[in-house]
Amino acid sequence: MSNPPGQAGPWSDNPSYEVHAWIGFKGKTFPCGGYPKGPVTTYRAGDIIQVRFWNHQVKDYQSFPPPDNIPQARHGGGACEFSLSYDGGKTWNVIGQYTKTCPDIYYEWPVQIPANVPSCTDSDRCLFAWSWTAYATNQFYHHCANVVINSADPNGSLPPLEMTVTNVEQIGQKADTNAEGDKIKTKSTGPNKNQTTTNTNGFYAAGGAAGTQGIDLGLNTIKGKTPPPDEEDDKVGSGKGGDNSSGGNGSGNNDSSDNVSRNKGGLRIGASSRFDPTSLKVLLLISSVLVSLYA
Repeated sequence: MSNPPGQAGPWSDNPSYEVHAWIGFKGKTFPCGGYPKGPVTTYRAGDIIQVRFWNHQVKDYQSFPPPDNIPQARHGGGACEFSLSYDGGKTWNVIGQYTKTCPDIYYEWPVQIPANVPSCTDSDRCLFAWSWTAYATNQFYHHCANVVINSADPNGSLPPLEMTVTNVEQIGQKADTNAEGDKIKTKSTGPNKNQTTTNTNGFYAAGGAAGTQGIDLGLNTIKGKTPPPDEEDDKVGSGKGGDNSSGGNGSGNNDSSDNVSRNKGGLRIGASSRFDPTSLKVLLLISSVLVSLYA
């Protein structure tokens, strides 16, 4: 994600070549891959963010659109969500969703910050995130940007829809979920017009029609054997192809109705479903104490 500029990108003080990899790759953790704070972008409530993606083949990430024929490992598209966190990533509130054709470096993906959100002025805790469940890989991609949001609404509320998280072993999930995609490995047809409208007209705001359900992300849980790998996607760190989000090989999807069942949500991470990274540390500490007592 190059707009807003995400953590660990080439524009940051702590760039990482593996920023495109999925959560769990070489110790990348949820939320935000465990990366340090990046550049801070300031918005106003009601602003529309023209989200952009990039990969390492895009030499000038400030120029848009990128040159033609840049390879992408889109993994056949999938389901993208865009979310806000006001507490450093413990809870997430969805403000936009695109399905099937997302992501793609050749398009902007408009998402509105709801006009009735409260202000968030602590850029260490205020985050905007993109997350993606792909069609052809059982992996979860998640990238964050530090932001400041100024609001004129003193009684503002965050949207009630919680982020959908899939395939994250760190929080006890199996890597068994894919999303419906466009099955295109290169340039897609871009954002769906109807979804662009709902992402920019208050649909996801508190009190909006999205409520706690949003739209159907088209998630599928793979049953039985693991699908074959998507061999045409490039490996992270190979220096070839790159990816707007991953660049990594993973398990492909199998469209057979015998092997796929509908999955409405994965794990929702929001105000009522907290993930606290310190909880894991506490459990590990307790375990080490017990081991020392009975050793």
